[in-house]
Amino acid sequence: MAERVLKKKLKERNRNDIKVPSAALFDMEGAPGDPKVAEILNKKGFDGYGHKSRLLREDMLVEADMILVLQVS
Repeated sequence: MAERVLKKKLKERNRNDIKVPSAALFDMEGAPGDPKVAEILNKKGFDGYGHKSRLLREDMLVEADMILVLQVS
């Protein structure tokens, strides 16, 4: 969800120089995003469909300039 929001906000500001990938700490084997979340995103004007989970890899960390982490509290 956060990936889609940030991508749209960056695009609105013509910031095509920033990559926004998304990855998880545990392997969900390409599971799709939650359909309820996709619906909420679409209602708010974001692209909510087509997400597939992927596992965070070491090369992603090495390549990154910044890493943002989300956690449920």
